[in-house]
Amino acid sequence: MPPPFPASARLQATRPFRGRLGAVAAVTAVALLALGLSLPQTAPAQAAGLPARGSSISDMPAFPTPTHVAPAQSMPFLVKAGQTVDFHNQELNASTNGHGEFQEPVVLIEPGGIAENLIIGPLAGDGIHCQASCTLINIWWPHVGEDAVTLLDGSPASSVVTIRGGAVAHAYDKVVQLDGAGTARFSDFAASDIGTLARSCGNCPNQYTRHIVISNVFITGGKYKVAGVNQNFGDTATLDHVTIHGVHMQVCDRTIGGRGTAAKPVPGAGGPFPPYCVFDPGTILYS
Repeated sequence: MPPPFPASARLQATRPFRGRLGAVAAVTAVALLALGLSLPQTAPAQAAGLPARGSSISDMPAFPTPTHVAPAQSMPFLVKAGQTVDFHNQELNASTNGHGEFQEPVVLIEPGGIAENLIIGPLAGDGIHCQASCTLINIWWPHVGEDAVTLLDGSPASSVVTIRGGAVAHAYDKVVQLDGAGTARFSDFAASDIGTLARSCGNCPNQYTRHIVISNVFITGGKYKVAGVNQNFGDTATLDHVTIHGVHMQVCDRTIGGRGTAAKPVPGAGGPFPPYCVFDPGTILYS
């Protein structure tokens, strides 16, 4: 069994309409779009008269049993730039848990680093921090602390946080928070009892254009939204093949982001609204 990865320096931080009724509905839809609003979003694929094609994942996967539980650490474990670390399903812990701000992460990943086969334990702190591009393969969060993953402020616009495989549970607010510039990409992922899967920071003092790409994802027990973007900063979210089980959470929420002030909601947001929220309702399944 490999030893735990060594600790590092402290972090700085449809059918066509027919007749008059169809014409009225079409005019209404155009008017809503002109106002920046979107149509109601109850069971979108079924409402479009199409068979829903959600995620290939139909239930939460079982979380793996840790092969080793490392002692709690007050400093984050470091994945160095360009390095690939296979943790072989070890469980790592920070020294804190809960929902408070400014907790240390369990893992800090330098640009281009890859972490795979890792369990973030109950002392989840602020999860995983990525300084720029990073890849997370088969990472498991049985109980999220503050956030599961954060793209840090200062990241270049070319940064891509890739999350492939794995699952997350009990995230009272966000799973992924984008504070810096760049893109978050999810694929083959599952989430249970979460607030929001991915959010572009709505109140960060430094704001950037950010992107969210979500494909083949299963969510059960969600509360708020799958993706949240700041329309005024040019953010985009692209989603396909998503299954939402239980609560009918919004697919894509648009806001007017602030710089050090709270984001303001866009009334009626939630449905497709290119280029900010891009998805085919036929690939979103409510179950």
